[in-house]
Amino acid sequence: MEILELCCIFRGKRYRSVKIVNVHPKNPERHRLPTVMATIVLLNPKNGTSVCIMDGPWITAMRTGGTGGIAIKYLARKDAKSIGIVGDGIQAKTQLMVIKKILPDIEEVKVADKFIEQSRKYAGEMRKN
Repeated sequence: MEILELCCIFRGKRYRSVKIVNVHPKNPERHRLPTVMATIVLLNPKNGTSVCIMDGPWITAMRTGGTGGIAIKYLARKDAKSIGIVGDGIQAKTQLMVIKKILPDIEEVKVADKFIEQSRKYAGEMRKN
């Protein structure tokens, strides 16, 4: 299990947060849950009280997609027509969302995962969007 402490600013106020991340590779097949699970606790740094407790998988996926987007913005060729994504989980979905915003002329997306059926399902879902 991994525990991260993060500092954040929300509406001009400073908060501290603790993010507890754990990875369970068999979650999707056994429980229909994401592989990466997380809980985020937002804290008041002045007195240590909990401001809120948040379910972390969605927040983690959006942050990872955004981080990948920053890398793509500065490192990808502006005239790129194809892109590859390794993995086909929720973070791959948010990364593709960002890719489509930053590189709107992408014509081909290749996805690689160890489970071919899951990759086909991902491809079908992403074609609809």
